[in-house]
Amino acid sequence: MFSDSNLDRAQSASSTWEQHLEHIKIALSILGANKLFVKEEKCAFGQEELKYLGHVISSKGVAVDPEKIDTMLEWPKPTTVKALRGFLGLTGYYRKFIQDYGKIARPLTEMLKKGSFKWSLQAEESFERLKEAMTKAPVLALPDFNKLFIVECDASGSGIGGVLMQEKRPVAFFSHALQGKTLFLSTYEKEMMALVFAVQKWRPYLLGRKFVVRTDQRSLRHLWEQKITTTAQEKWLVKFMGYDFTIEYKKGKENLVADALSRRNASGVAAISTPVPNWLDPIKDEVQSNQTMQELVDKCEQGEAVGPWEFKDGILYFKNKIYLMSYSSRLPVIVEEMHSSTHEGYHKTLQRARLQGTSFNFSSSYHPQTDGQIEVVNRTVEMYLRCFTSHNQKEWVRWIPWAAYCYNTSIHASTKKTPYEIVYGKPPPNLLSYVPGTTQVEAVDQELRSREQVLKDLREHLLVAQERMKKFYDAKRIDKSFEVGDFVYLKLQPYRQMSLSLRRNLKLSPRFFGPYEILQRVGQVAYKLKLPEGSRIHPIFHVSLLKKKVGTNVAVQDSLPALSYGEDTLFPMPQAILGQRKRKNQEEVLVHWKGLSPADATWENLKELQLRFPDVNLEDKVFSMGEGMSRALS
Repeated sequence: MFSDSNLDRAQSASSTWEQHLEHIKIALSILGANKLFVKEEKCAFGQEELKYLGHVISSKGVAVDPEKIDTMLEWPKPTTVKALRGFLGLTGYYRKFIQDYGKIARPLTEMLKKGSFKWSLQAEESFERLKEAMTKAPVLALPDFNKLFIVECDASGSGIGGVLMQEKRPVAFFSHALQGKTLFLSTYEKEMMALVFAVQKWRPYLLGRKFVVRTDQRSLRHLWEQKITTTAQEKWLVKFMGYDFTIEYKKGKENLVADALSRRNASGVAAISTPVPNWLDPIKDEVQSNQTMQELVDKCEQGEAVGPWEFKDGILYFKNKIYLMSYSSRLPVIVEEMHSSTHEGYHKTLQRARLQGTSFNFSSSYHPQTDGQIEVVNRTVEMYLRCFTSHNQKEWVRWIPWAAYCYNTSIHASTKKTPYEIVYGKPPPNLLSYVPGTTQVEAVDQELRSREQVLKDLREHLLVAQERMKKFYDAKRIDKSFEVGDFVYLKLQPYRQMSLSLRRNLKLSPRFFGPYEILQRVGQVAYKLKLPEGSRIHPIFHVSLLKKKVGTNVAVQDSLPALSYGEDTLFPMPQAILGQRKRKNQEEVLVHWKGLSPADATWENLKELQLRFPDVNLEDKVFSMGEGMSRALS
């Protein structure tokens, strides 16, 4: 076939002049036989270059009509959706000439959605880049169906692309920006998706003839032997039916064209705004207006400054910190901006343990502070999370990165530096306030707004946390010691009293028991007490749990505890088993204690109960509930 037609236009192409004359003769004879005629002034014969449907066709290949390029360059900035559609329609007609057309035009195509027409910096950049790309559009080779077609395709995190080639010359380009769920596909699935789209895009060139596919995804070479594991594979493999091709592996660094088409950054991410700290400007003004600071600046510039002074960017520094006079008006502003947002409290909770060396030490009962370093870190993190999540505690996982940031950018008493500075060798970056509207990127704006809300909540919560922390810290920092033979009261939290007496009302349970005599001092901060006979707890306690007896009145709580159950025993006895359950793979029973009301029944671990009361036959205590059957206790 040497000739085709489009409505009222017909054209023919020939390899040689002689062949061209023969083709014209045949075409004119066919027209005459069908009573069709042509105007001589509208005919052109023997042309080496021809304009056809907005393209310039020549022996070199196919190029964009220069008149169309001029039209696009002179196109005014669209002010309506209709005008934007016209511009995209014109440029889209030539998209096969433009590498990465889909990603370049994405900000403009997003504006076609209902209610989304808003001209932004990204849209302006996309508009100008499309114009520039049209002026640099390459000359594409004309497809030769007697030669082998080669398809090179590639995928990246944000898009897919490919190029159709013959003898190392591009015939057409293809690119597609990923959206929605396709952004989260695996690398293999994205590479396979690029292959599917490329083959379907160039179906008229590829169907019915053998061609070669080149990809930098090595596993795609075995596409036909692989086991189908995803629905995407099953859907896409069907689309290859009817095609005859082989897949070759090509390293990514050699697959330049397809790689570039798929990896070009989306303009929405590339065009970001960076907040500029305007709070430094008043400081620069103070440096210029203050006579004392000007004298220091002159010495720095002349190299006569004594000490670690430095003057740069209009600001005076001392030991790499901004230097201000004590009466500077900027001090309150800087303190609020840089200090309040992540302050840990006026007092540090504890000095850190030794930084080098490890020793093996036992801790006393009910005193986790012995492992001080870990406990301090845990308590600090808990404080941060409590401040962040007081309004919604279920979201505590979301705020862990912020807690880590606060901890890593706070100066530690033991090292006199922040963890960030120790790891990276430089101070942490300043956390500046965000002024809404200073960025045009919606994602960045939302992130910074969220951060500002977090900091606002944190400042409010820390005011309360600081006071609470100071109160507890000051209350516990009381140095005290006792002598052997002294009588002291023992403080036990309600939940610890369960090992001493079986459940009473926890809120009304006594806090101190005793007094008990001190038998021995254990280490520097623990004492061994003479507890009542039958007590089932370790007799060594930390000094923080003890209070010295003063005076002659000892009537506090001399037994552990002094309860009357009708028998001369420290612990009540089981009277009946009211129920049974399994919790965390442990058998538990509901025990009705002798001398107590059934309302005071408690759930107890069955094995521990049997060890505690070996002389009591628990099987006789089982009650039948309703019409059910009670099984024997194992």
